[in-house]
Amino acid sequence: MAVMDDVEHGRANLGLVGRKSDNPHLEFQSFAKDEMVLVVSPKHAWHKRRRVSLAQLCGQPLILREVGSGLRHCFEKSLARMADR
Repeated sequence: MAVMDDVEHGRANLGLVGRKSDNPHLEFQSFAKDEMVLVVSPKHAWHKRRRVSLAQLCGQPLILREVGSGLRHCFEKSLARMADR
């Protein structure tokens, strides 16, 4: 990620990223918490629903952030945890 690379090589003193890396040359500290939410069209059958099951979610086409993004990483980890139950 460009932000971590800039901090590691002294081009920036600090940066904000969506997730930690295993880079031993950087220190990571939690700054804020995020909440993932599902977004649907008002025409979708789930409009106004408060909960959606994993089975329902997996049966739908999804638009996700790019591979490597913090949000996508957290989403994939959450799905894996739910699937293990």
